Amino acid sequence: MQEKREKMEHVAKMYGLLSEETISVSQELDVLINQFLKTYTLN
Repeated sequence: MQEKREKMEHVAKMYGLLSEETISVSQELDVLINQFLKTYTLN
């Protein structure tokens, strides 16, 4: 997750926060975060 977050920050600096590239990486990070939460959260 940390690597994906760093990639998102880099892409955002290069292309802007609303670019398709940044949004795509952000969505990939969202998937990783959701997978983590599903795995490590007790219901």
